[in-house]
Amino acid sequence: MVSALMFTVLKKEGYMHGILAMILCLACIIAMLNGYKWSYLQSAMINKISSSMEAVLIFITVGMLVAMWISGGIVQAMIYYGLKILSPQIFLVASCLLCAIVAIATGSSWTTAGTIGVALMGIGITTGKTMEKSSPSIFCRSIWAKGMAEHFYRR
Repeated sequence: MVSALMFTVLKKEGYMHGILAMILCLACIIAMLNGYKWSYLQSAMINKISSSMEAVLIFITVGMLVAMWISGGIVQAMIYYGLKILSPQIFLVASCLLCAIVAIATGSSWTTAGTIGVALMGIGITTGKTMEKSSPSIFCRSIWAKGMAEHFYRR
């Protein structure tokens, strides 16, 4: 099933919605052949979807925040002022520190990557750093700092 999904997305450059629907149908058929009733499968799917709605709502909220910051010009302003303040020599270290501070303060790696991470990627590309060099310093530090924030908030 995973190989069919990867083949569709990577080789055929297609959308994964159709293949996911076919995989769901195939999984239901296999489960019904093994003796599971449709009502049990349906209730299991509903329970799993409802238990994941909290994460979906967080993604929607972070997406709205990122969209508001981009449409409001905040990310563009961060790129503008970041180009004036950050020199290319200290960019990678500064991006690590900035992402760590923001991720610890907010407790969200997604918010950090979607807001200040986007601005820092723009600054990095403009200053001549490739995406391969600047993205690890931004995104890995965001995820690390989120874990550190969870550790600090537990105390």
